[in-house]
Amino acid sequence: MAGIQQFVINMIIVLCSVLLIGWYRSVRIEVEIKRNLLIGIICSVTIVLCMFFSFQVLPGYLFDLRIIPLLIGIFYGGFLGGTLSALSLYVFRFYLGGDGVWNVLIVYTIITVLTFLMVPTYSEMNQVKKRLTSTSISLMTAILMMLNTNFREGLPQQEWFSILLYIFFHGITTWLSIYLIERVSYRFQIGNPKIWSKVEGTAISYSSNH
Repeated sequence: MAGIQQFVINMIIVLCSVLLIGWYRSVRIEVEIKRNLLIGIICSVTIVLCMFFSFQVLPGYLFDLRIIPLLIGIFYGGFLGGTLSALSLYVFRFYLGGDGVWNVLIVYTIITVLTFLMVPTYSEMNQVKKRLTSTSISLMTAILMMLNTNFREGLPQQEWFSILLYIFFHGITTWLSIYLIERVSYRFQIGNPKIWSKVEGTAISYSSNH
């Protein structure tokens, strides 16, 4: 897979934002709108940075890990955080231009609507199910992007190994991101039980199935 350095930068950007959100979810914030707004801002910045440092999966085709902060923005930032994240993705992608804009309109619109519909169910899941759900959506997005690109333009058949490698690492990064958010949040809660006990309705369930 070409552009491995840019891929690593994408991964570092995502994981740094994940650690920040994991810590942020554990501190006391009495106004839910403020919490969701800040999560949306973090995810929006992460989306833009991922797109700015996009990497080549194969010559002439640029991709990135933007779906991960988008999922986090929706699942952990609610309607406000998710909407802000989605708008940032669309606006910056249209600003960049190119034929790939249609991929975003087709694939990301489907994924964004699906993810918003799953928010109530997601909040009730244990950690394992959250990781499986997020990773499945991320993998589905990567696969749909590749299939749609192949349908419209035709991808080089000799490069399918690089494509599969990209999809695989997409899933791994998503799994790790959700694991870190839940784990970091839990660890900070344990370290600050008095602060966390004052926050109503924001406790994160920690299943024994982690």
